[in-house]
Amino acid sequence: MGMVRNVGGLDRVFRGVIGLALIYIGVFSGWLGTDYVSAYVLCAIGGIFTLTAIFSYCPAYGFVGLNTTQTNKDRKK
Repeated sequence: MGMVRNVGGLDRVFRGVIGLALIYIGVFSGWLGTDYVSAYVLCAIGGIFTLTAIFSYCPAYGFVGLNTTQTNKDRKK
């Protein structure tokens, strides 16, 4: 069956920006004296957001049945 895209354009942009921001904060929060556990958690969450943006697939969306991509029928309206 494979992975079917279920993350649309605007959703991908938001996920990418938020994901990269969380990774950035996670990396530099360790340098600012914050505990390393929260830094690792921020990087992990940011990585998940970034990967779902890159691959246009979110397993949670698939489980719930959400799809934010546009179909050809949606574009013609």
